[in-house]
Amino acid sequence: RDLEAMRDQFAGRPDQARYDARLAETKQQLEEGQTMHLQFDCALREPRLVSEALQYYRLVAVWLMRIVATNGDYEKGNGYTFASIKEDAFPETCPAAFACLPEYVVEDLVEFMLYISRYAPETLDHEPLDEIMNFFITFMGNADFVKNPYLRCKFVEVLRCWIPDEHGHISQKLLSLFEVNPISLTNLVPGLLRLYVGIEFTGAHNQFYEKFNVRYQIGELCEYLWTVGAHKKAWIALANSDPEFYTKFLNMLINDAIYLLDEAMKELPKVREIETDMEDQEGWAARPQQERQEREAEFRQTRRLLRSNLSLAMVHIRMMSYTSRDIAHPFLRPEMVERVAAMLNYFLLFLAGPERRRLKIKNPEKFGWDPKELLGMIFDVYLQIYAADSAKVFVAAIAADGRSYRDDVMVETARVVRSLTMKSERDVAQFESLTTEVRERASEDEEEEADLGEIPDDFLDPILSTLMRDPVKLPSGHSCDRSTITRHLLSDETDPFSRQPLTVDQLVTDDELRENIERFIAERKALAKENNDAMHT
Repeated sequence: RDLEAMRDQFAGRPDQARYDARLAETKQQLEEGQTMHLQFDCALREPRLVSEALQYYRLVAVWLMRIVATNGDYEKGNGYTFASIKEDAFPETCPAAFACLPEYVVEDLVEFMLYISRYAPETLDHEPLDEIMNFFITFMGNADFVKNPYLRCKFVEVLRCWIPDEHGHISQKLLSLFEVNPISLTNLVPGLLRLYVGIEFTGAHNQFYEKFNVRYQIGELCEYLWTVGAHKKAWIALANSDPEFYTKFLNMLINDAIYLLDEAMKELPKVREIETDMEDQEGWAARPQQERQEREAEFRQTRRLLRSNLSLAMVHIRMMSYTSRDIAHPFLRPEMVERVAAMLNYFLLFLAGPERRRLKIKNPEKFGWDPKELLGMIFDVYLQIYAADSAKVFVAAIAADGRSYRDDVMVETARVVRSLTMKSERDVAQFESLTTEVRERASEDEEEEADLGEIPDDFLDPILSTLMRDPVKLPSGHSCDRSTITRHLLSDETDPFSRQPLTVDQLVTDDELRENIERFIAERKALAKENNDAMHT
């Protein structure tokens, strides 16, 4: 297509004949390649070949699992069943018999399953798949046994092909793998979430961008699994039993959502600007041809990026929306609540603030851009965290966000949601109650800031320059607020001052500094009260 689009550039030029010959040659090569591709497809999808290959790879999966289940003594594995191995029963170290196997043993299995799942899914109805399913689940989130993260990501690609499509269609055979298989019901969600966290650092130069593709597929899998009662129960159990891990997962989920939505918000005005320029046909035609070609190329690239970023971001925001109803407590942890509030305020400013008209584009559905749906999900997250906020830490975090919190934006949000009948009147009233509480808390914070006046440098967090409330000592000798350093450790387990390895259990409460800060606050508030009383007498 790109070669044909260059036809006008060669028309009437001396090298037009060479261009025409090259175009014809390319078309012939493309046709021959397509013919060969179809021939290979016919041979590879032959039912008997597929059936025998599936039986073979089932045996490979059983053999690999037996090596692990018997800690390398797989020849003694008579009577072994999949139900006898659990994640907590894994050997502490990878058996040498398993570690010495070449990677292609697993890669061949997953590549075959991926090909069949994409191009001949009907053949999967005729063979048992539980052994292969259990193999994927067992090793998906286990980096000690399958170290290559890209190989484990392919497990997710296969499973993504097995869940119901956009129309809800799925075979009963595949449905049973997700909704009946006992190992799936207990271990699939933990495996997916551990892979989500583990893919953050792969060591590749482009690891930052590559992680989004697999996390998108994990997000789609999780959205389906949340609708299955047993998987939802396993998800909630993981959040309750391992809060440190789940907080790390939530931090990465929020990081991705912020980056992807922020990029999309930057690209929407660019698309709108170019669309406006192209609507003026006379003005567009009057521009130099090279300028038009450059702008059109920029437009195509921006549209691709916008579509990609929006589709990835919506999966992340949707996950926060449906999980925060039943798992709200991680959002309220000291190291998370301020970040969650800042994220919600930031995107609410885009969606309901004065700049929202800049986000309107033609045919938004082509890009997956639905501001009404996004606003509804952000609205839900606000309400669901607010409902669990008995200590009012979420209210305080919203009010303390000096970058994006705007009372008028929250008021406008309630008005828009009510006028579009997006939510029930009860939900809108609850959001208005949140708005009122935040407004009152913001006013109290302003008064306290005025009362405290200038704060001594020793009492300020060295990272954020905010007043410390719960100071802790680091091995490097510095003191930080506990919530600040804990949030830092979620993404980078090093001391920010010495760059040495650091974990939460190495933090030591700085009681002396905390007492000095509390004494300073009490004295300043008492002095402010005296001055205020004196002014009114």
